[in-house]
Amino acid sequence: WISMWKRYSERVRLVKLLLTPMVEVVEFRVPEGNNKTVFVWNISAAAFEEEISNSLWKTFSEFGVLYSVRVCRNASVADPGYYALVKFFSSKDAFLAQQMCNKKSLFQDFPLKVHGRSISAQDRRHFSMKLKI
Repeated sequence: WISMWKRYSERVRLVKLLLTPMVEVVEFRVPEGNNKTVFVWNISAAAFEEEISNSLWKTFSEFGVLYSVRVCRNASVADPGYYALVKFFSSKDAFLAQQMCNKKSLFQDFPLKVHGRSISAQDRRHFSMKLKI
């Protein structure tokens, strides 16, 4: 019962977070800085690059407007599979996507690893308080 309650609480907090109005002025030009990019790896080799790119675009565009999704094959010395760079127009959207998608099985049978650059300390405190799940 406690486990079910925790899952329910997580969902309620996520819905509240997504419904909380947060205004950010975003310029639609080539995003600069690493804090708007998330690095995704542990992507299965079972799919084609185009399928992976479409799945990543669909998944991450739920967090904000994307500038690009770039899928690359792992180096020959690594396990078979892919990694990707997903670039957002907004650093806050990138941060939220990284927090919510890391270690989640989004479009494949095993979890993805998602890493992003940090955003400003003030924004990090703001989002960390809201993301305590």
